[in-house]
Amino acid sequence: LRQNGTGESGNFNGILSGLDPTLLLYLALGYHCYLHDYGSRNKKRMAPRAIWYGVTFIKYALHQIWELPGEPTKPILRGHNVAADFDHALRNLDKAVKKKLRYFKNFVETEDVH
Repeated sequence: LRQNGTGESGNFNGILSGLDPTLLLYLALGYHCYLHDYGSRNKKRMAPRAIWYGVTFIKYALHQIWELPGEPTKPILRGHNVAADFDHALRNLDKAVKKKLRYFKNFVETEDVH
């Protein structure tokens, strides 16, 4: 999640295209990956939007694109199921973003994205 504001603006292509190739490889191999957001200004919620929104979308998207077994975890944001929104975003991804993510499908050795 390198780009500022991509989650806030609904820029799903930006969220996924900004993922580092090393991160994608580690996720495909099943490594547990941790994200740190040092730029968060939201002290009230204690969880920046990049984390609760962006990561939820990334996990859902990779589960679908990599065709991991079973159903993806139901994406619930602020009490609402946003699976339909995420599915719509995935259908409308840029070809280059889809190609980048599908490349890492060749390395998948996991049943879930951590």
